[in-house]
Amino acid sequence: MQKSCFCGAAIPNNMRLCKAHTAEFGTDPKLWDGWLRFLVEDNQREWNAAQRTREIDDCDIEIVHRDPRVTLLERFDADGFIVLRGCEDCD
Repeated sequence: MQKSCFCGAAIPNNMRLCKAHTAEFGTDPKLWDGWLRFLVEDNQREWNAAQRTREIDDCDIEIVHRDPRVTLLERFDADGFIVLRGCEDCD
């Protein structure tokens, strides 16, 4: 997701305002008007939420059909391979 200034201009992820608005308002949020601070913080909240939320496509999901013959991990054999209980070809 591309981060944007409150005016809609694309900005780098580490910026809060575009170049034009940075020149107009400065970089110190303490000196901004309340409406500007609200818009910038609201944009930042939305961007943070989008970064935390990863969308999952159908292609990301693999359906695994479980073999009913294989139930639980039993032990490791002499060669270090896993031997499963219920496996017909284990020995």
